[in-house]
Amino acid sequence: MKIKAFFLALMFCLAWQSNMIFAQEAAAVNDEDTPLEQEPTVATNKPKNKEKEDLSFNLGTYLFGDPSEHHYITGISGMLVANSIIFCWNKFVTRQGWTKVTLDDWKHFYEKDWEYDTDWYWTNFVLHPYQGSLYYMSGRNANFTPFESLLLSASGSLIWEYFCETNAPSVNDLVYSSVGAAFMGEMLYNLSYEMQNLGYYASYIPNPMRMWSDLVLQKKALPRASKLYGLDFCAGFGSATGASYADGKSFGETFPVYGGFACNVVYDNPYQVDSNTPFSQFELSMSGSFGKGSGEGTSDGERNFMYDVNISSDGFLFARTPDSLNSENTETSVGASLLYDFRWHSFFEVSSLGLGAAIKQKKEFSKNNVFEWKEILGANFLGTTDYAYYRRDLLPQPDELARSYSYTFGAENVLAFKWTLFEKNKIALENRTYAHYAFPWQVQDFVTYDCGLEFQNMLNLSYEYQLSDMISLGLRDELYLKYAFYDDLPNYFAMLNSVGVFARMTVK
Repeated sequence: MKIKAFFLALMFCLAWQSNMIFAQEAAAVNDEDTPLEQEPTVATNKPKNKEKEDLSFNLGTYLFGDPSEHHYITGISGMLVANSIIFCWNKFVTRQGWTKVTLDDWKHFYEKDWEYDTDWYWTNFVLHPYQGSLYYMSGRNANFTPFESLLLSASGSLIWEYFCETNAPSVNDLVYSSVGAAFMGEMLYNLSYEMQNLGYYASYIPNPMRMWSDLVLQKKALPRASKLYGLDFCAGFGSATGASYADGKSFGETFPVYGGFACNVVYDNPYQVDSNTPFSQFELSMSGSFGKGSGEGTSDGERNFMYDVNISSDGFLFARTPDSLNSENTETSVGASLLYDFRWHSFFEVSSLGLGAAIKQKKEFSKNNVFEWKEILGANFLGTTDYAYYRRDLLPQPDELARSYSYTFGAENVLAFKWTLFEKNKIALENRTYAHYAFPWQVQDFVTYDCGLEFQNMLNLSYEYQLSDMISLGLRDELYLKYAFYDDLPNYFAMLNSVGVFARMTVK
């Protein structure tokens, strides 16, 4: 694992960095990015009114900004430092075999062939984007544009693939450590300013690369006015029942009880987005559940324990509020969006990274009748699906099986709405549909028989009642469906129904 125990080294750096003497922190609050070396002319503790973004478009400025404001040495060196710390930790502390690169490996790096690797599911689709986000945030901290920071992430990923591993360079790692990292990195970069409003050093939690830019530049980043539009935390418990059907046979299983937590973030008003800035508005949901297993699976751990980790997010790359879709009681944003989903469940696995077209709209018919909805239709250019037959022992698992998932591409659709009635009653629905193809040219030591077309759908319906301004109680029901048309195996159908209760604390 590339960043196993990296956080321990990070905590050491944080403790060391906190003793440094910084330049005096400016008290001015800016609504937009401010060059780190620029001092405020007027000190104030009150945020400025939100200024209209200049929507005139110049490709050069959009991609590269003003080079005179960029700290290139700080950004690039931060990327190299992040790579070095992670590599040295794995080489000298955890002594991972893949770190045993030699000078001869470096001399002949160009001879390596690219492939789709067989790393652990969590490593590939969460840890690799996070590692790449460190490169990305190093660039953003040095006033790089999002595009320049994306290039820095790709450069850091290429350096890692060619010079920090004995393994063959990985196509999926490059995609998720650059494009996926840009998505994750920009969200964390923006959230670091929200944490900064709680205390400067709190900003290091989402953006640890600030420690490096602060050290080199001897300047603290200036604070910004908060752009949080929504923030809530949930806790609840439930149970689930599932079934699989293949080749005329059916297999049932039950997850009797589980409990979990969730956090939902909405950054900036999703219905009033006029911006060319990537991820100036985004939504992020993270949840985790743990409970008693169903007794099915390929390992004792999977049979005895139930787990469910879910990350779903979307962010506008650019958006507009067209007059034709806005009125006195209607607010609407339309634009291009990037999607990143990750679902790791005892019963199924699915992830996606894609580009799509989005519309988000809010209609306030009256104070007692408010309807909010969004629709995103996207192209998934690299995702995953599980090896369902092998995960449930419907077929004997090959000895050479190196991973529990297959890489995919295809389409994704997200439809969600929230209906608020009489202020206290909220009905919400979210439906995520994936139509993807598990392609056959993935490197494995055996023939990947389960290539073909797959459809997966997750429908989540909930009702909650507002007890106070902050606390609400609710009921939820999620239905998961999968239907697969395989090339060399019988078609496969699966379903899982999860029901539960939850409490929500709304912070904003």
